[in-house]
Amino acid sequence: MAQMNVSARAVDMLGRQQIAGIPTAIHELFKNAHDAYANNAEIDYFQDQNLVTLRDNGVGMTEDDFVKKWLTIGTSSKLGANRKSVYIPDGMAPRPLMGEKGIGRLAIASIGRQVVALSRAERADGMHDMVVALIHWSQFEIPDIGISDIVIPTRIFPEGKLPTAADLKSMASELISHLESLGDAIPANYLDLIIADAELLSFSPEVLFKNLQNKTQDDWEKIPKELRTSDSAPQLDGIGKGTHFIIMPNDETLALDVKTDEKGTTDLQKILVGFSNTFDSKKKERLKTKFRLHQGTAEAQELIEDGFFTKKDAADGDHIVEGEFDEYGQFKGKVTVYKGKPQQHIINWNKSFGAQTRCGPFKIKFTYLQGTPSDSMVSSDRYIELQTKLKMYGGLYLYKDGVRVLPYGKQEFDFLKFEEKRTRKAATAFFSHRLMFGAIEIKHDVNTRLEEKAGREGLIENVAYKEFVKLLEHFFEQLAADFFRDSSANDRFSEIKNKFKEQAKQQSEAEKKRKELVKTKKETFRVQLTDFFDAYSDGSYLAKVEALKSHVKVEFEKTTDTWNEQEKYRFISSLRSDISAKWKSFDKELKITMPKIGLSNEDKQNWTTYLATREKFYEDIVSPAQKSIELQISEYVTSNSLSFTLRDRVSEFIEEERKTLTKTISSYRNELKSNVGEIDAVIKEKARSKSAEYTQALAEVMTSINSTPIDTFSDDESLKVVSSWEKQLEEINEQTEQYFRKMRDTVELVINDINDDESSSVDVIVALESENEQVKESLNQYYEFAQLGMSLGIIQHEFSSTARNVRSSIRSLKPWADKNPKLNGLYNNISHSFAHLDGYLKMFTPLNRRLYRSKVDLSGKEIDNYLRDIFDERLKRHNIVLTSTKAFMMKTTNVFPSSFLPVFINVVDNAIYWLNTQLDSQNSSKEIKLDVNGDQLLISNNGPTIPIIDRDRIFEFTFSRKSSGRGMGLFISKESLNHEGFDIQLASGSADASPCFVISEKTMEQE
Repeated sequence: MAQMNVSARAVDMLGRQQIAGIPTAIHELFKNAHDAYANNAEIDYFQDQNLVTLRDNGVGMTEDDFVKKWLTIGTSSKLGANRKSVYIPDGMAPRPLMGEKGIGRLAIASIGRQVVALSRAERADGMHDMVVALIHWSQFEIPDIGISDIVIPTRIFPEGKLPTAADLKSMASELISHLESLGDAIPANYLDLIIADAELLSFSPEVLFKNLQNKTQDDWEKIPKELRTSDSAPQLDGIGKGTHFIIMPNDETLALDVKTDEKGTTDLQKILVGFSNTFDSKKKERLKTKFRLHQGTAEAQELIEDGFFTKKDAADGDHIVEGEFDEYGQFKGKVTVYKGKPQQHIINWNKSFGAQTRCGPFKIKFTYLQGTPSDSMVSSDRYIELQTKLKMYGGLYLYKDGVRVLPYGKQEFDFLKFEEKRTRKAATAFFSHRLMFGAIEIKHDVNTRLEEKAGREGLIENVAYKEFVKLLEHFFEQLAADFFRDSSANDRFSEIKNKFKEQAKQQSEAEKKRKELVKTKKETFRVQLTDFFDAYSDGSYLAKVEALKSHVKVEFEKTTDTWNEQEKYRFISSLRSDISAKWKSFDKELKITMPKIGLSNEDKQNWTTYLATREKFYEDIVSPAQKSIELQISEYVTSNSLSFTLRDRVSEFIEEERKTLTKTISSYRNELKSNVGEIDAVIKEKARSKSAEYTQALAEVMTSINSTPIDTFSDDESLKVVSSWEKQLEEINEQTEQYFRKMRDTVELVINDINDDESSSVDVIVALESENEQVKESLNQYYEFAQLGMSLGIIQHEFSSTARNVRSSIRSLKPWADKNPKLNGLYNNISHSFAHLDGYLKMFTPLNRRLYRSKVDLSGKEIDNYLRDIFDERLKRHNIVLTSTKAFMMKTTNVFPSSFLPVFINVVDNAIYWLNTQLDSQNSSKEIKLDVNGDQLLISNNGPTIPIIDRDRIFEFTFSRKSSGRGMGLFISKESLNHEGFDIQLASGSADASPCFVISEKTMEQE
C-alpha cells in the first residue's frame, strides 16, 4: 500500500509563490490582525538595516494555537460554519473572519526569509505566556526534505518578559544544529545562507519594541484630542497582548515597492491604503493601519494612514451617489448632483426576469469630481486637494465585510472599463475611473458566490462575478443617461454646466480684452526700455550731456565786458531758464513710467536694471555736469558783481515747478471730465437699450398669455403651459437683475477706487497678472527641467554603454594597427577623435551623486586637472590658455564634487564659447584664469564684456545670448551651489570690465 508524502517545498508553493507581491502579503497579515480583533496594526521598515517589524494588539495566540493552528496547513478554524472566533474581547462586536485558506501566515515568507514570531494571547482566563518562534523560510525551498524534517525552534516567556539577544542566538543554534544533523540533504549554499542570517539576530527585541512603542506614543499624541478614538496610545510593546513579527533580512523588492512614481505614490500605498472602509460616515474604522518608512536619520515617513480619502472628502465632491442593489439587481438610492438636494432614484435591472441574481445584494457609495475646475462647484483649493488624491488613489474600491478586497481601487485595475468606454464613446460615457472614489460593499455570508482568488488578484471570474460586473456597467450607463447628459430628464447637471460654460465664455472675452490692452502697454514699455539701453550703450545720452555742457560754454563765449548790468542780468536769467528747460527735457527723455500691468520676471528684471542704470548715470554723469554748469554761472555772477539772492533763485525754481504742476493738473482734469461725460452717456444708453430689450421680451410673453385659450386646456396641458410662462418670466427677471447688478457693481467699483487713495482694483489686477506671469514661467521651468532630467538620464545610460563598447573595439584594433602602417594612421585618427568625444562623457561622471555620498576636500589642483582632462583639446584648438595661480592650486574646499565640478565645467565652457567669438586680431592672447581672493574662488576670462542690461539676468532660467542657447547652465549651477551652502555671482566692475565669476560660501544675509 502506498502512502502520500508532502515535500517541504509544498509550503513555499502554497504561500510565497501564491502571493502577487510584498504589499499583498502585508495586506493578508493585516487581515489576520483584523481576525484577531486588533484595533491597531503597525509596520516599521528600516530600509538601511533591511529590517521589518509588524505589531498588532489583537488577542494573540496561545502555544497550542501556534502549534496546532498557525503551524498547521489548512486548519479548519477559518472555514465554513466555524467562522466565529473562539474569543471575543469585552466591548467588541463579533467580526466576520477574513482569512480563509491560511495564506496570511505563509505570505510572510514573501516579506523576508528569516522571521521571529512573538505572540502573547489574551483569553477569558486572562493573559497567557508569550510564545516565540524562529522560522527560516529557506528551509521550505530545499527540494529533498519532507515537511516532517522541518523544525521550528520555539520558546515560552512568562507575563512581563521578552526574549533577549541570547535567546534568539539559542534558537538560531538549535535550528542550525538540526539542519546539520540532516547531512547531505541540506545543500551547502542553503546552510551557509541560514548561518549568515542567524548572525543578524544580535539585537534585543525588548529594546527594539520599546523604541517602536515610543514612536507609537509620539504619533498618538500628535492626533487632535477630538479625533482620538481611545484614551491612550495603543500598546504594541510585546508586554501586552498581540502578535509581533521581526523580519530580517527583508526581501530586496520591498525597497522598490516604497519607491515613489511620477504621480507621487508607491506600489505599496496603492495596495495598503484604505484597508478599512473610510468612505461611510456611519461606520467606525475597525483596524487602524500604519506603515512607517525609516531611512537613515531622517524622520520616519508614514505611507498609508495619511493622504487617503476621508469622510469629509466623500462629502465635498461635485456629485454623490449612494444606494443599494437588492437581490433582484434593482438599484434604489439617492443621487446628489452639484451639491443639490439628494434625489431618490431607481435604476431597474431587466435581465433578472424575476429571478434572484447570483451575485446577491450589495451597496454602493461614491463621490465624483468634475474633470476641470471650471466645471466644478468645489472651491479651488479643495479641488486641488481632491484631484491630488485622485491621481494617486482614485477608483472604485471593493470591500467585503468592511475590509478591502484586492486589487480593486488600483487605477491600473479598471474592472468596469470606464476609460475604455470613454475612448470608444466619448459623447455618452460620462464616468471616469480617475475622477471617482468610493466603495462597493459586499458580505461573505450574503454574496457567497463572489469568491476571492487564491493569490488575491481579485474575485474568481465565475457566473456570479460576470453578472456582478454587467449589473454595475448597466447601472453607470443608466445613471449617466438619467442625470449627466444634455437630454437627461433631471436637467440640473446640464443647466449648471451650461451656466459654467456661459461664465467661462464671459471670462474668456474679458480676459481677451484685457490681454489686448495689456499687450499694447507691454510692447510700448519694452520698446522704451530697449531704446534706453541702446542709447545708453552707444553713448547717445552721454553725448547729449556733453552737448549741453558745450552749449553753456558757447553761450559764455558770446558774453562781452561791454554789456551793462541789466544786459548781464538778462543773460544769466535767460541762460538759467534755458538750461533748466533742457535738463527737464533730458530728464523726461530718460524717464520711463512702469505701466499698471502684470509683468514677467524678465520685464521686472529689465525694469530694476533700468532704475539702477539711470541712477548710476545721474550720479556719474548728470549730477557732475549740473554742478559744473552751476559753478560756471556762479563764477560769472561773482566776477561781474551781480546780486542774485538765494531767495530769488528758490522763488524762480518754485514758480517754474508751480507752472508745470498747474499745467499737469489742468490736463488731467480736462481728461477726467471728458471720461466722466463719456461714462454717463454710456450708462444712460446701455440702461435705455437693455430696458427696451427686456420690456419687449416681457411683452412677447404677455402676448402669448393673452392669446392662449388656457381655459379650454386639460389640467396637464394648462399646467405645462403655465410652467413654461413662469420659466420665461423668471429668465427675463434674472437676466435683467444680473445685467443691471453688474453695471451697478462696476460703477461702485470705480467710485471706491476713486475714494481709496492707497490702492485700486487696477492694483489688484496687476498683482494677479504678475502672479499669473510667474506661475506660467514656473510651469515652463518645471517642464524644461523634466525634459532635461529625462534627456540626461537617457544620454548617460546609452552613451556610457555605447562608449564602453567602442572603447573596447578600439583597443582590439591596436595589435593590427601596430603591424599595418596604413591601418595605424586610421587607428590613430579614430582613437584621438574618440578620446575627444570620451572627454565629454566624463562631464557626466560627477553628476552621479551615488559616487559622492559625503563631502571631500577638493583641491584647486584637482579642479585644474579635471578641467584640462575635459577641455584640453578644445582649448588648444581655439588657441585659449587656461591659467591657474599657485594660490588656486593650493586652495582646498570641503564640498560635494558632484555639486561643485559641474559649475566649473559650465563657466569654463561658456568662457570658451565667448572667447571664440573674437577674432585673433581683436584678442591675440585669449585666457581663462582660475584664482582666489581670500576664501573666494575666481573664474575670469579676457573675452567680451557682459552688457549692463544682462548682468543681473545671466543666472535666470532660460536666459541666454548664445545662438541656440537654452539658458540653463548658470541657473542650475547657482541652484546647485545654493543647495550646498555656496553661491556664484558676477563680480561687480565698470562697463568695460572682463567677466569674472566669484564662488564663495553663502553669508547669513544671502541665506
